[in-house]
Amino acid sequence: MCGALQKAVLLFCLLVVPTAAGEPIPTILWRTPVSDTHVCGVSGRTLELPDPEMVPIRAWAGILTDPTGGSFAAELKRQHLHQMAQRVDHWKRELSGDDATSEINRRIQHARRFDPVWFDAVVIQEEGQPALRLFADDDLDGHLEARGTVTSDQTGNSGTASPKDWLRMSLVRIDTTSRVMDAGLPEIPKAAVDAERPGSEAAAQTGKIGQLYGRLKRLDRPSVRKQHLSEIVAVADQLLLEFERRHRTDSVELADLLYRKGRALGYRELPDVIANRPIKNPGQLNLEFEATFARLRSLVDVTRPQYVLLAIRRERRRGYRGAALDLLETCRHNHPHSGWYRKKRSDLLKELKLPLLAHQAAADLWLNGTRPARPIPVIFRMSSKSPVAFDVSWPSLPPWRSQKISLRNVSRAVVEGVAWLPVNSSYEITSPDRIHQRFSTDRELLGAGSIVVLGAIGEFEQ
Repeated sequence: MCGALQKAVLLFCLLVVPTAAGEPIPTILWRTPVSDTHVCGVSGRTLELPDPEMVPIRAWAGILTDPTGGSFAAELKRQHLHQMAQRVDHWKRELSGDDATSEINRRIQHARRFDPVWFDAVVIQEEGQPALRLFADDDLDGHLEARGTVTSDQTGNSGTASPKDWLRMSLVRIDTTSRVMDAGLPEIPKAAVDAERPGSEAAAQTGKIGQLYGRLKRLDRPSVRKQHLSEIVAVADQLLLEFERRHRTDSVELADLLYRKGRALGYRELPDVIANRPIKNPGQLNLEFEATFARLRSLVDVTRPQYVLLAIRRERRRGYRGAALDLLETCRHNHPHSGWYRKKRSDLLKELKLPLLAHQAAADLWLNGTRPARPIPVIFRMSSKSPVAFDVSWPSLPPWRSQKISLRNVSRAVVEGVAWLPVNSSYEITSPDRIHQRFSTDRELLGAGSIVVLGAIGEFEQ
């Protein structure tokens, strides 16, 4: 079996035909966190500048598009082929049972094609240097290569006088010249009203069932769901008992309850949830999830759009990522919120440990994904002659944000730092002398340039 699978991988990868070259595409770059010579890329990787003596004071990151695959295209495809062959050998040792061969073939089917198209790009500003500098990760190894200086057009969309106030910049590359200008501020949507799952009559009823269902829906809203997972499970169980006691068998109502319960059980295994609420008995959680899913599957077709995301979660938690990718394709074509497709595909390819393919999926998610809403960079600025670190209320999510925000000198009298944060949310930061400052990532903040000014405003800022 090993030889046949490796030959299949080799054949698929070698027959890939490069896409045709196209015209240069303008690139939007976003203000991004910097740590020494490391820059946070919008693809989620930490990118390293080539010169250790280079200390940027500000950086912007984006994704360059090159349909030809660039000068390293052939080498990158060979690397992917090698990675695939290694993973196939690992999957053979990892998987067992009657469906192991089917699962491996599914993984190969989804991972075999690799056409490098997207590449991390970074523009940096150095203290005392008038020109901005462009870098790109042409060979996708996380180490940036120099692409020369860029000309700064300081009119742009918002007319701000200096790149220091640009949250985003537009990069245009023609032949060997590169030019950037202010790309203006992104649009922040209004705070969304949490949508309810359709199809249940119980919510409109009075009495105990109606009250319980109203409580369930309040707890199970997307904005607060992760904080109430145990309560969601408990209320769903109460409703299921009420339905059984009253001999109600409406499959749509029961399926909605089981879906909500199963989703809450699955969410308990998310890393950010475990960080705050560790699972005391993983075996018991697994039994409860599987029993809930089995009951749901006995009532409805779990590949239907309103249930398929739970079916995908089940395959992922069982380690059947090839089967999950199969189900994900149904999301792509049939789910009313198919924007989740790119997010889950990126996660699954990362779990399969295929770094080149996962990077391309992450870049695709950044450029073309629509849901969940992407975070925005928030600039923290204060008057200080020395670097300052603050405690923060948001959870760590490397490399976008850490559990502290470090402000570094961008001039002799000013320090700045950047963190990527979800929109329409409120946060708190705490200074070294324990002074608290609150802010919200809303339209008002964005209208102010997405800048949070800390402490007293010195003469430089005035």
